Amino acid sequence: MSGLTSLSVSGTLTATTVNATSDIQVNGTSYNLTQLDRVNVTTIGTAQASKALVLDANRSASNIYNLIIDPNGTGIVCSTLKFWNAAGTASNTLAHMYYVGVQEGGATASQAVVLNSTKDYSGIRNLSCSGTLTISTSIATPSITCDTITKAGTITLSPTTLNLNPTTLQIAGTAVTATAAELNAVDVTAGAAAVSKALVLDSSGSIGTITKMTCTSIRSTTTECQITAGTALDTSAECRAYPLCITNDTDTVGSVAGISFMIDSTVAPISTSTPSAVIAAVRTTGAYAVSDLRFYTRSGSAFGSPVAERIRLTADGNFGIGSSSPPTRLSVVGDSGNLSGSWQRVCNFANDNASPITGEIQIVNAATGASSGNGMWFGTTTSDPLRLGVGNSTVMYLNSSSRLGVGLSVLNWSPEATIHAGGWIYSHDGFYRRTQSNSASYMFAWAGVGYGGVGWDNTNGQRVRIGITNQDGTWAGYPNSVYGGPYTNGSNRRLKTDIRDCPHGLSTGMQMRPRLFRWKSSEDTEPDSIGFIAQELQPLVPEVVSGDENCPEDENGMNAYPMGIEMASITAVLWKAIQELTARVEDLEHKAIP
Repeated sequence: MSGLTSLSVSGTLTATTVNATSDIQVNGTSYNLTQLDRVNVTTIGTAQASKALVLDANRSASNIYNLIIDPNGTGIVCSTLKFWNAAGTASNTLAHMYYVGVQEGGATASQAVVLNSTKDYSGIRNLSCSGTLTISTSIATPSITCDTITKAGTITLSPTTLNLNPTTLQIAGTAVTATAAELNAVDVTAGAAAVSKALVLDSSGSIGTITKMTCTSIRSTTTECQITAGTALDTSAECRAYPLCITNDTDTVGSVAGISFMIDSTVAPISTSTPSAVIAAVRTTGAYAVSDLRFYTRSGSAFGSPVAERIRLTADGNFGIGSSSPPTRLSVVGDSGNLSGSWQRVCNFANDNASPITGEIQIVNAATGASSGNGMWFGTTTSDPLRLGVGNSTVMYLNSSSRLGVGLSVLNWSPEATIHAGGWIYSHDGFYRRTQSNSASYMFAWAGVGYGGVGWDNTNGQRVRIGITNQDGTWAGYPNSVYGGPYTNGSNRRLKTDIRDCPHGLSTGMQMRPRLFRWKSSEDTEPDSIGFIAQELQPLVPEVVSGDENCPEDENGMNAYPMGIEMASITAVLWKAIQELTARVEDLEHKAIP
């Protein structure tokens, strides 16, 4: 159909080809068919030249090259707006609407400064700050990397650690060629040598604590220590020219570094003579190993007498006098053959008084055949006493007379016998003294005549005797003498006073109750005993009863002061009763005679 100028369709128009030269109306609205090709979009959601922009199913469109927004409009309102960055990745966020074309963390001319995700930024050529530039110390190693830092006046840096890594470091225009390690070598105390440090003289021009110094030539600038000014110090000089010599050192076992004292003015050169004394450090194993410190003196007065070691301080801290291998912190070894056999003087003590007191500890090893003398010995080597103390007080005292005092502080420590105790003496088993002829073995006093003693007397046969002794133990008298046989009581009138008649007689005797009993300590086979009970007799005849009814018992159940009866004195009571009874009998007999 052609040449048709107008066509009205109320339903659907279906045609394979429509060729229209003017507008077409649809539902009363005119459409220019010449622009119909702009909606022929190949890919929905992708912008194309001369094509309509058709959103995809997600209402998105891409590949838009340029978008111009009217500055008089209201802007773009959306929750997220992304831009393509230089790398072609759509990863920039909404903030880039203010920094279009900016690379995060890198400086670009005429672009804003934007830090990257780690708050870093680089590429700034010059940075000018009119106030204070503060570098955060919240990180472990804060740093500034730049070519030049310029400030009029003084720049003050106060970091804990300042790390500079320049290719060339200049100070006042002069390049510093020393390394940091070399600069550390001058961090020293003036006048004191230190390991890996420079030598800096102190204010007096001196330096000390140098362990070793190796030089091609050393010359003295002044005349000191018997060395003429300008004299070269070398090892070929004689000993008399150098009274103090420092020995050389080598890195071998047994090598010596020390000081030799050459005080003999007429000795030959050092190669043929020996020093008077030497202090030396001697290496014990190999190179850079530990060393012993040794002290030597010349062993004799003859020419060429070798030096002998006297003292050694080992590398592990043991100190020996007369010992080359001290086993303890202090080891002293004495001479041999000074006593019977061999002995060692372990320790010797002395004070500094005008008449000093000396004491020693010795280990004695007697010669063959005299081993009874072996043992440890300690005591004074002067005539002064030996004291043993506890709690800073003397408790035992041994004097030069071989008298031992124990607890004699109240007696001014003057023992009167071989063993003198200031208190009670207790023996678990007993006492023993070898019997002496006609003298006391045990004496009750020491200082004079007239004290009691116990011993024996063979004048009339072997008899045990209790009597009065002289100071040497011989018998001085016989009062209260007791012999082995019948026991007797002394009854010398010259020893008594206030003599009266006995008040106890027949009436008392009639109240006395003789008893038959057994001792608690007796065996079952032992016979019964006859006697009196002390508690029953005490109210009648208190003069013959001793002891304490209420005394405590010891750990063995025994009374310390048991009650007892003096049976010999009861004889007088009984004899008085006989006298009274005899008088009554005689009286009755007289009355019975007409």
